[in-house]
Amino acid sequence: MKIQNCFSHGQIVDDSDLNVTETIFRPIVSDALMWYFELIVLGIINQGLCLFGSVTNIINIIVFIKLGVKDPMNVSLLGLSVSDLMACITMIGSNTFLNPFFYSLELPFNSKAVNYLYASWPHLLSVKVSMLITTFITVERCLCVVFPLKIKDLITTKRTAIIIVFIYVMNIAFVAPFYYAAYYDWIYSPSRNRTIYTMVFRKNRREVTEPSLFLKGVRFPFSAFAFTVIATFILVSSLKKNARWRQGATAGKGVLTKGSTQSYPLPPTSSSISTSSASSSHDHMTSRDARVSKMVVLISTLYVVTFCPSIITTIFILLNPEFRVRGAETNLLGAIFSFLHILETTNASFNIFIYFNASSNYKTMLTTVFKCLQPTIKN
Repeated sequence: MKIQNCFSHGQIVDDSDLNVTETIFRPIVSDALMWYFELIVLGIINQGLCLFGSVTNIINIIVFIKLGVKDPMNVSLLGLSVSDLMACITMIGSNTFLNPFFYSLELPFNSKAVNYLYASWPHLLSVKVSMLITTFITVERCLCVVFPLKIKDLITTKRTAIIIVFIYVMNIAFVAPFYYAAYYDWIYSPSRNRTIYTMVFRKNRREVTEPSLFLKGVRFPFSAFAFTVIATFILVSSLKKNARWRQGATAGKGVLTKGSTQSYPLPPTSSSISTSSASSSHDHMTSRDARVSKMVVLISTLYVVTFCPSIITTIFILLNPEFRVRGAETNLLGAIFSFLHILETTNASFNIFIYFNASSNYKTMLTTVFKCLQPTIKN
């Protein structure tokens, strides 16, 4: 038998006895290994994170409603908590449908096909909504730091609510073509020798979904990610400048003795604040603005860290045709997306720790609503 490597995971086998040459393709991730990926990564690890995230986001929603919707930031964070809750709940359904023990049962439907419209696309919708709301929160806070007097009057509670609703409606509009292009029907399955409930695509599926797929899968994620990174960088720079200014002001203060000529910086007056707002390099944030900016930096940093692998994977998929849903390395792509789902769930689940440590109002309201937590928080 003559064996010759033709690429990294394939080989040409020349069987002299049969006088037949055939190509055996060996994917990087085999079907057996993919079975364990789906069971452990999705069915156990990610499912546990989704349950945790569902609880934390329900808590977030309760707390933000109790805090009221008079503050634009509370409105934005409430909208973010709702989309994060939807992302966790829909991911629970997707993890269930993709569990190898579940879809191996003799069910009257194709679980992977049912997952497509009932769980997978609603989850993607929720993730994209969270992504755009996070970008809006970061950019809005960045503009408040750079142009404090103009933006605070421009971004009102009502306008913030309209923007959040618009983000939801826009993403629903982009998902709608996929629900038009696919539908469910009872189809005979030769492998099962029975009629099952499965998904059927319309003939014009490609023409209907391609424009929306490009905008939702490439244009919006890349643009939102870029805006978030730039706005976060500006916020971090502003926080550092503000910290240096406060440190210098504190160091300049001293106790004046008789005959002493020492001077220290005077607190900024309203006229100085008005003048400094014209130039972002001389803006000095108030204590409350600094706390809110720090919280937004933490939220956007968590988003950037957890979504950066997804952006890299999307670029790699666009450049390599083998890494497609129906490509040669579909199992490897599925394994990668399993880990990306964990990162998405992490981003949707752990904001509660940021709110609790960065916002005194959130911490106070949380202890008020859930009085059982007061002894633990005090300790």
